[in-house]
Amino acid sequence: MLFGLRNFGFSEEDAVRRAGEVFSYFGMDSLKQRVPLTLSGGEKKRLCIAAVMAWNPDVLVLDEPTVGQDFPSKNRIFGTIRQLVKDGKTVIVVSHDLEFLWPLGARTVVMMGGKVVADGDAQEVFSDSPLLERAGLRQPQLVTISKLFGRTPAFRDVAEAAGWLSER
Repeated sequence: MLFGLRNFGFSEEDAVRRAGEVFSYFGMDSLKQRVPLTLSGGEKKRLCIAAVMAWNPDVLVLDEPTVGQDFPSKNRIFGTIRQLVKDGKTVIVVSHDLEFLWPLGARTVVMMGGKVVADGDAQEVFSDSPLLERAGLRQPQLVTISKLFGRTPAFRDVAEAAGWLSER
């Protein structure tokens, strides 16, 4: 992380500060002194995302960011995406993990065989069971549960589902 920052325009002070902030944010302080080759697959993925985040980019493209991640790490990545969008950044997430994507509620594009087969609102795309099945994707559980109860729009998160169900 420091190599990239030091050699591409950041002062030593800024590079160390940014790297420290990002390591802390991603809960990776214990990894600072480890050789990257000794990291697990999930740790390497988080390190790559953290290294890019240290640059404070306007556009971030994440390819399968949840692979190899435990629940707390997925939550950190989710929170980072939410914060970046709130800060006016563009975030593109390529993923088969629809459970992760669903609560983002963002524009959703489904591709199959290199072609776009759906492009629209997450609620609309994720509710289209036949489309998702053809694309080899599993509908998010909250969407499936919402359909079972005839609930539209679908529950956005577990707390919303629990609240709605407890009222009944």
